[in-house]
Amino acid sequence: DIIFQFPESTLNTDPIMIKFRSLGLVDVDLPIEIWPGAAYALDVSIPSTFEGLAARNGLPSATFTPIARSTAPFVVNVVDRAGNKLTNLDTSSRAITVSVTGSTADVDGTLTASTSAGTVVFQNFYFTAPSRQTHTIKFATAGLVSYELPVKVVEGAAFSLKHVGTIETVTTYVAADV
Repeated sequence: DIIFQFPESTLNTDPIMIKFRSLGLVDVDLPIEIWPGAAYALDVSIPSTFEGLAARNGLPSATFTPIARSTAPFVVNVVDRAGNKLTNLDTSSRAITVSVTGSTADVDGTLTASTSAGTVVFQNFYFTAPSRQTHTIKFATAGLVSYELPVKVVEGAAFSLKHVGTIETVTTYVAADV
């Protein structure tokens, strides 16, 4: 018996070639294709320009603090236990929801979308006036392990000034010899 452990699918690559050799015999090549396993979890591709990651500058708090935009969408994929994307092998239409864990902020925009071929794209959701701290965005669907993304929010620019009070000022001028 021979046991091989191949954790990644070869569905989108060339098959794995196993070569059998024995002195005096002709070599034999055995191509093996490995297909993804059953749906297990969600995985998210984060845009390279996303500043809300802990190692980056953070998102400035504002009335509407964009997270996903049409120019920088978040792509959610259904994956197997080894992290292989199921793509068109996943024929289920799964409702994926976006929320904030722990009620630390409000999130609005397009918060639910259905997968097609194991993938869904979110390109319009945002915090509404979030506080300065790390909030956790959760991508979830029934029956699969969810994906949680910590999003750092930093202090934003002031958007209004409040008049607190006026102090009366008296100025006196005195003539001086020049």
